[in-house]
Amino acid sequence: MLKNKCPIDIGNAAIITNKIAIGTNFLMGRLENIFDFFSEEPFTIMVKEEENSIEEEYTCILRIRFWNRMQKSSSWSIYSKDRENLNNIIIRRVIWDLNKDKEIAKNGIRENRAEALESWPSIAICNKYIFSPWSNHVIDLINGLDLEIKNGLILYENSNQTWEWRDLEMLRLYDWGQVHLTWCTDRKNEDLEKRIKELIVGLDFTIERINEDIFSMTLNYSVNPEEYKNSLCGKN
Repeated sequence: MLKNKCPIDIGNAAIITNKIAIGTNFLMGRLENIFDFFSEEPFTIMVKEEENSIEEEYTCILRIRFWNRMQKSSSWSIYSKDRENLNNIIIRRVIWDLNKDKEIAKNGIRENRAEALESWPSIAICNKYIFSPWSNHVIDLINGLDLEIKNGLILYENSNQTWEWRDLEMLRLYDWGQVHLTWCTDRKNEDLEKRIKELIVGLDFTIERINEDIFSMTLNYSVNPEEYKNSLCGKN
């Protein structure tokens, strides 16, 4: 039987080696890497509504992410069993308090640089399973966003920047593929940005008002968060 071997990198260098990049020594840069990790993961979430229920898989079908907006970096991800026919959903919200960590960074670097570089960011994460019909309002907002982007998007030059955020990302997955854009305030699409803000308000409102419990959630991270943080610090 042929062995399934790891691909070998070749090129025109006499020596090619592999290593794990440990990222930046800049504390806020490392903390942002960890925020990016938690806001991109997990790709799937397993759910059991009740102890005797069948465990079902929910996949990320939409993500909205802001960097440095109102002194926070935030993301909202929506998970569903189907990319287009939505019913019950999961809302995942990740909020990073930039101001708090900037102050911690100032003091921590002075007192103990090594310990500060290994710290976790001040992130709050909420995962809420939303039953139908409570999910209907969110689904209507997603449908409105879909109408805005289904025929393509144009980002126009923004001659009147307000620096409301540093970067804005929108990822929407469909059965046929995906729409994925990230832009800064040099560009704008007012109609799309209005839809995104309306969706965020709806997601936050739904998260706060739904208190109905389920039995279990399993977050399927590609890498254990602790291991990921350690890799940024150069630890095995």
